[in-house]
Amino acid sequence: MKRWIALLLCMTMLLGLVACGNTGKNSSSDFQYVIKDTGVVITGYEGSATKLTVPATIEGKPVTAIGKEAFAYASKLKSITLPEGLTILGSRSFMWCEMLTEITLPSTLTTIGIGAFSNCTDLQTVTLPDGLTAIGDDAFFFCNSLTAIHVPSSVTYLGKQAFAYCSKLTDVTLPSGLIELSEKLFFKCTSLTGIALPTTLVKIGDLAFSDCNKLASITVPAAVATIGENAFMDCRDLKSVSFVPGALVSLGDNAFAGCGNLVQISLPQGLTAIGDGVFSGCTTMAWIYIPDSVKSIGESVFYRCLSDLLLRGKAGSYTENYAMENNLDFEPLGETA
Repeated sequence: MKRWIALLLCMTMLLGLVACGNTGKNSSSDFQYVIKDTGVVITGYEGSATKLTVPATIEGKPVTAIGKEAFAYASKLKSITLPEGLTILGSRSFMWCEMLTEITLPSTLTTIGIGAFSNCTDLQTVTLPDGLTAIGDDAFFFCNSLTAIHVPSSVTYLGKQAFAYCSKLTDVTLPSGLIELSEKLFFKCTSLTGIALPTTLVKIGDLAFSDCNKLASITVPAAVATIGENAFMDCRDLKSVSFVPGALVSLGDNAFAGCGNLVQISLPQGLTAIGDGVFSGCTTMAWIYIPDSVKSIGESVFYRCLSDLLLRGKAGSYTENYAMENNLDFEPLGETA
């Protein structure tokens, strides 16, 4: 009787595995995988190849996804080609593949998951396909050999820190319909000298360009309503900041703090609030134009600025009163600088 019960339990478990999806290891390869209704998900790799092509099908089923951490820490892998039909790269799927220099992505790819290529320190270039819609948090975090990235217009989401610590990144194209630059998106991209922001952008997130110390100029599009805290902090080579007049209403705390080469700046009409420490440490700034729409200036905004810093604005404005209260020089001008 016990033998029959044990047999029945085994059969029940086996049927459950079939219902949920078969797991197995391809006898002719080093891949581990799960077969689901939608196709094959590769869940692991035990090989030692330096150059690898992932098959388009396994057991007659299409390979549609690379699972979580499937190739993580594959220390010998230098080149990999992913098959057409693949749509998803899971979280940390190629994390810490330190020797990886080249990857070929399929045209069918739609999603790059969280940390997919984080710490791939030898990855130099990657071509993102048209049709890609999402790049997760930390996707290319600390890919410090990556020199160029062109994000197609199909991408609507760029995650936090997606390109943070990409210290050799010099050539960036952002998608034309992008709405937000997420937190720390280009944090410590220390070789980035310039970047064109899409006209659809409405928000520049906290620390988005912080410590991009070679960034020389930036133009803020008209649709941008908020610039987050520390957004351009310690961009020490930043000399030119231009605002296309439009939606901007607030500058977050320390937004331009430590921009020691910023000589002058003209803030746009419509701006209402300047946060704490926004221009602190801008040690060469000679003058700043503040429009009469500004009704709030935070603490320590001009800390460690020149003693003869000149504030320009409309006579009788909040800025003039602020200058008088803080013993700063003020020059009355018209509506614009």
